[in-house]
Amino acid sequence: ESGHIETVEGQPCTHTCELCDGSVSETSGPESTSAGHEGDCDTVKALGASLLTNDKLIVTDDYTFDPDSGKLTIITNDGTNNWRSDTNIAVNDDARYNAVLSVVIKRGVTEIGDSAFNSCENLTTVDLPASLTTIERDAFFYCLRLSAVDLPYGLTTIGNMAFYYCQSLTRVDLPASVETIAGSGFYKCANLAELTFHSDDPPRIDYSAFDGVAGNGTIKYPYGKGTAYTEDWKNDDLELPSWMLQEQGAPAGLVTGEGYTFEPSTGKLTITSNEGTTGWRTD
Repeated sequence: ESGHIETVEGQPCTHTCELCDGSVSETSGPESTSAGHEGDCDTVKALGASLLTNDKLIVTDDYTFDPDSGKLTIITNDGTNNWRSDTNIAVNDDARYNAVLSVVIKRGVTEIGDSAFNSCENLTTVDLPASLTTIERDAFFYCLRLSAVDLPYGLTTIGNMAFYYCQSLTRVDLPASVETIAGSGFYKCANLAELTFHSDDPPRIDYSAFDGVAGNGTIKYPYGKGTAYTEDWKNDDLELPSWMLQEQGAPAGLVTGEGYTFEPSTGKLTITSNEGTTGWRTD
C-alpha cells in the first residue's frame, strides 16, 4: 500500500499509512524491533499476525474480523485457516470460534481449507465466491446454526465431513460443476430434506454422504434426465430409499417432438430416439 517500506530488522518504522502514523512510541526505540516486525511504531504488527485498529477491526493480509458484528472476511486461501489461532479475536479457542456469526469469502479464493470453520456454532451465513473450486474436509463441521449455503458454479469438490452435523441446513442446491461429494459430506444434517442436482449426470457420491439427514425428502434433478437419476442410484449411491425423486420443470419455451427436444434459450437439441435425428429438421 502507499507509504509502506520494506521491513528491516532492528530499524524503526518510517512508513505511513491509514493504520500507522509512523511515529515512534515512548516505550520503544530502534533497538526494540524484533525479527519479522513491521516497524517500531505506535501501531505495531508482527508479519503474519493481526493488527487491532482503533475501531476494533482486526486486520491481516489474509482476513479481517469485525468483533462488533461477528463478520469474518476471508481474503486469501490461507485466511480460511489462519484466523483460527488469532488471539486478538479471543484468547480461548471456543470463544474465538463462537465469535464468528457470518463469513464472507472474497473473489479469488479457490479453496476452503481443512476444518476452516469447524465448530463455529454461531455461524449462520456464508457468502461463497464464484472462484471457489474446493471445500476441504471438516470445513463446516458442527456449524449448528448454518441454515443455508449457496454453492457457486465452479465448485467441483465437497470434502469428507465438510458439512458434518450442520443441523440447521434444510436444503442443498448442487451446481452442475460438482464432481465429487466425499464420504459423510452432509452426515447428520438432520433437517436436510431437499437436494437439487443440476448436472446431466450425478456427481460421484462416496459412502454415507447423506447418512443421518431427514427421514423423508425430495431429490430434484434436471428435466429429461430420468435415465441418469434412477431409483437404483437414489437407493444405492445416495442411500436415501425413502426419499422421492422429482423431475424439474421443462425449460421455458421447450419444443418437444417425436424423438427430440429443443431449448430455444440455450440452443440445445436433445435427441432421444432414432426418429429424432431427422425429425427435428422440419420442425
